[in-house]
Amino acid sequence: MTLSVYLERRREITDGAPLMMDVQRAVQRSLNPAGLDLTKLHDETRSDPQITAVLVAAANSAAQHHGKAVQTLAQALHRFGSGQSMNLILGLALKRSARLSDPFLADYAERYWELSLHTAEHARKLARLLDLDQDRCYCAGMLHRLGDLALLRCLQEWKQAGGELDDREEVGNALAEFGAGYGSELRMRWRLPLELRELIAAVYQLGGGVYSREALVMNMAAQLALLTEHEGIEELARSRTARLLKIGLPELMRLRKK
Repeated sequence: MTLSVYLERRREITDGAPLMMDVQRAVQRSLNPAGLDLTKLHDETRSDPQITAVLVAAANSAAQHHGKAVQTLAQALHRFGSGQSMNLILGLALKRSARLSDPFLADYAERYWELSLHTAEHARKLARLLDLDQDRCYCAGMLHRLGDLALLRCLQEWKQAGGELDDREEVGNALAEFGAGYGSELRMRWRLPLELRELIAAVYQLGGGVYSREALVMNMAAQLALLTEHEGIEELARSRTARLLKIGLPELMRLRKK
């Protein structure tokens, strides 16, 4: 079997992204004499894309669904309560290839995770500045590279099964060809709420027609996350997205410094 065929077949059954943190330690740090502190657990795990995606998806499943859709990790944790939340999170660590042990692939994952973190943080700050839903924007930013991370997990499984993975170019080509498709597949198969999926899509591009202010925030946050220290902020301040949000260079400069 070629790598391309393997990745094509794995797309519909992938378990998602690797864990980017030690979940047992996160749970232990969230315990106090009275039990599990959900607020502390949220703070410990909110920066992990896989935990966020799985709990939001599970909270919106038919068995759990009660009225309004769950669109953030905080909402999912409160829907499940401390015991079930802890079991779900700890259970993720027991899955095959839950952590990336291959240093080569782990290095790629770290970079995509960093990009997710920067996008999520910029989105949260922009949303706060504009009096929008900070948690939902943060969640969308955290999930926008879920597909790339899931693909890296599948590449580790390919290597563990005896497949060859020769160089960075091969990994880069696989990410370019399959990363976006893996993300779309996971968001649909896990039935993430449409509103959340639309915010994730806005990270990459704004479609035609009317967009929400939160969609504009996500697009701006992604552009901010991609800027190097000395490039492009003046150009970004002149962009259509900035004009629609009514954000200028002074606000963008302050956001980058925080």
